[in-house]
Order: sequence, then structure tokens, then C-alpha cells
Amino acid sequence: MRCFEIIADLSKDEYLEHILPLTTQTYPYRKLSMSTMKSHAYKLSGGITRLIDEWWFQRCRWIDEAAGIPIQPVKGAIADLYHSAGLPTYRGTYRDIPGMSEDVMHIRAVVLAPNESDGPEDDDPWNLFDAFLVKTRESLHDRHDLSKLIQKWETHRVQ
Repeated sequence: MRCFEIIADLSKDEYLEHILPLTTQTYPYRKLSMSTMKSHAYKLSGGITRLIDEWWFQRCRWIDEAAGIPIQPVKGAIADLYHSAGLPTYRGTYRDIPGMSEDVMHIRAVVLAPNESDGPEDDDPWNLFDAFLVKTRESLHDRHDLSKLIQKWETHRVQ
């Protein structure tokens, strides 16, 4: 990744659009067969996939804001799914989001939930994004921001 970051400026959307974690939903875009996908040869873990998704979305918003493109906040059931899943108060269902299958909803709400909580009495749930993402616009100009994120995740997984 570091080599790619040296030649590709990920603060520009023409390069950023090529960052797409390999998942069961994205493998057709990479022109890979399902058998390759099932071999797990290129597949990332769920945690880093979710982090890269959020990192990518955050960067896209910052790039658009800098270009003067009006940003519409993500609201409703999809925002709750992407940011509140895993909290005791989260009650979303796949029926809340048009076009989302029950399987994808389960993956997003349970397997890839960004929050971990010990139940309704937990007043300090752990949040994946707070633990790993740099949330300042200045990180947009750090050419190695993505590889640092991946390294931080790998270090955390080993411990």
C-alpha cells in the first residue's frame, strides 16, 4: 500500500475511487470469480474492511467540501446502520432500508458493527472509528494515512 500511496495522491478523487476493499458485494467490480472470492486469497478481514469503507467515505466528503460541492448529510436508517449498529439502542431491520437484503443487513448490523457494547447498562461502548480513524482534515494531506490505518489495525489484531 505504501508504494501505491507514493505514486497516487489519495487526496484526489481520481485516485481515491480505485480504493475498494474486496468483499462478497464488491468482487464483481474487480472481475474476479466467485471461486477466487471463496478462496479468501484477496479478502480483507471485516474490521479493516469497515475501517477502509469509513476512511474512504470520510475522504470523499472532505474532497467534495474542498471543491465546493454541497454535502448532504446521511440520515435515517442507513446512517443508523453505519454508525449506531452494535449499540444497545440500535433496532434497525433490513426492511428499513430499501433494496437491502436481510443477509447484507445482518453482516452490516452484526458482523461489521462499528460499536461493541456490554449491554444496556454500558455507558462507554467501544467504537471502531474512534479507536482507529484519524478524523481531522489534515490527514487528507498525509500520503501514508491509509497504510498507517492498516498498520494500526494489524498491530491491534496481533496483540
